Amino acid sequence: MSPPTKLTTANTSHNRGASKAEDHKVQSIVLAGNPNVGKSVIFNALTGSDADVSNYPGTTIDIARGHLGKDELADTPGIYGVSSFNDEERAARKMILSADIVINVVSAITLERDLFLTVQLVEMGKPLILVINQWDEAKHRGITIDLNRLAAEFGVEVLTCVAVKDEGIEEIKAAVAKARPGKIRPELLELIEPILNQSTSTKEITQAMAVLIVEGDEPTATACGITSPSHSCLLYTSDAADE
Repeated sequence: MSPPTKLTTANTSHNRGASKAEDHKVQSIVLAGNPNVGKSVIFNALTGSDADVSNYPGTTIDIARGHLGKDELADTPGIYGVSSFNDEERAARKMILSADIVINVVSAITLERDLFLTVQLVEMGKPLILVINQWDEAKHRGITIDLNRLAAEFGVEVLTCVAVKDEGIEEIKAAVAKARPGKIRPELLELIEPILNQSTSTKEITQAMAVLIVEGDEPTATACGITSPSHSCLLYTSDAADE
């Protein structure tokens, strides 16, 4: 089976950075992760004083926005998965769908839980880097994490940091240029390919949208004019970390 043209994976040429324009295109970068993984600390470290907070349109949810170099950086609300069950999730979902690059922040001490969102983000096809925060606390607790295995499993750059000590922040800045789409499982590809093939010049359906539709996300299905198929989000499992 040939992959659909809209598919973005680590093995395609649809890789940000594969070609460089003379003028830098301003990119939209978002931080995404579970609550209490240190996203806000990382956001402040990356943006410094160049940030402001405003309500997400139509909600009372505060969204911090700033700049990372010439690019725009925003901190999404903490979520456990990309869905549409409440205002926080709806806001985060829209921000992730419209982003050029996702910086996925997870905690080294709750990694197994946090990787549910990571799997979902990777398979949405967004150029991504994975940042494991609270690395010092994990070492203190004797938690062992195989970084090479995580990088191989997901097909993306994996970094560690201790945000409260400003450790690893410069490495995150440098790694943004290496953000790339990760790997998608063949069984999920089979589910989303028929949806991707319904994309037209007037109705674009991205890989991220197709994944959400397969999961049963009604707002995305309705926006794309598709009846949402019934597939369980139990597709998502992760055993990439060992404690």
